[in-house]
Amino acid sequence: IIRWRRAIRLSGAELARRAGVRVETISRLEHAKHRPNVATVDKIVQALQRAEAERTASGPAAKPKAVRRKLRKGE
Repeated sequence: IIRWRRAIRLSGAELARRAGVRVETISRLEHAKHRPNVATVDKIVQALQRAEAERTASGPAAKPKAVRRKLRKGE
């Protein structure tokens, strides 16, 4: 999450706002201190996709499935 977020120049607070989760949730996920449920992962991935699409104007990213798989496995 952190690499993707930084690549599109999005702050943790902004990602949290866009995803509808707490800043602490983003921080814990990025530092492997929390295992999210599927709904939380989906919110974060969708927020990252929307932000990336806004910044690149090239449409949704191809990363969400890989990111979702890693998060589900706890990587």
